[in-house]
Amino acid sequence: MRKEHHQVNQEFMENGRKLLKEMVANYDGRCNIPIRTFSAQELLQATNNYDHDRIISDGADFTIYQGFLEECRPVSIKKYRFISPESSIYIGSPFTDIAIGAQMSAHKDVLKLIGCCLESEHPILVHEFVGNHNLLNDYISNPEDKKPSCQLPCWKFRIKIALDIASAVANLHSTVLSRPVIHRDLTPRNIIIDYQSSYLAKLTNFSYCLSIPDGETHLKLDTVTGTFYFLAPEYVSDGYLTEKSDVYAYGVLLFCILTGRQPGKFFRDKDESHSLSSLWRWLALDIVDPALLQEGIEEGKLRDFAILAQKCVSADAEKRPTMIEVAKQLQQMHRSIPPS
Repeated sequence: MRKEHHQVNQEFMENGRKLLKEMVANYDGRCNIPIRTFSAQELLQATNNYDHDRIISDGADFTIYQGFLEECRPVSIKKYRFISPESSIYIGSPFTDIAIGAQMSAHKDVLKLIGCCLESEHPILVHEFVGNHNLLNDYISNPEDKKPSCQLPCWKFRIKIALDIASAVANLHSTVLSRPVIHRDLTPRNIIIDYQSSYLAKLTNFSYCLSIPDGETHLKLDTVTGTFYFLAPEYVSDGYLTEKSDVYAYGVLLFCILTGRQPGKFFRDKDESHSLSSLWRWLALDIVDPALLQEGIEEGKLRDFAILAQKCVSADAEKRPTMIEVAKQLQQMHRSIPPS
């Protein structure tokens, strides 16, 4: 018993040290939003010893369970693990996920981090539980033309989903944190859609995030991390990472929302994806989701949305808009939709 208690203390001290280091790296150790610390035993009880039937989703280096805290309060419990039993590395950093997630939790379009557990070998995160939700990925067909498990909503709510995420990313890039932070993994798998709350979209998974140091405008990385079709060309070729790298990934997300398809269906040729003329060719080939055409959305509105997406995926990072500019344009589009 004493040995087990000593092990728990060791894990807590080591994980606490790593988390503090991450907080200092991202915002000088200041975190204005307190989060709760859970014991390992509390989360064992909350998940019924991590019952397989409680699994919500399974990632490459984490598993998410539904859990119940005191008074049967439902929560989402994210348990990290190493990428393989033979390694001692994570794909993304759970400590970054905690540090950035805690500071961003006040934003309504971010999955709220309630607390964490540092007593186990791997950090465990406790998030709010969004009961009636799907991932945006569930609404989009894959490159093999397999139908998605859910149907994308009408035009009004697609604009709202795009606006919610743009707002969250704009906050990540702004002075909400002491330094601009790049998400690095803006994909449909990291966006939760609460379909019973007017399709409220929430950004999640900050484990790939990196902050830009004071006095610098970019990061230069030796290793490229992320999802292929969502990677900006300058990041792939030179390891050059800025906020505009997120803008590129966001532009790909806009195409997914417009077409209802994964990017592999329309970004087969990287060079072609950056040609404005190719966009009109795609539109002529009816890549727009047929449901939007059946809804009777004006061609001009679809074109405006597509042009915004195309600007975001410009080959020249300098020509891409900022996320604040993107959010403003989407806000105008949303306001132009007549009330139902």
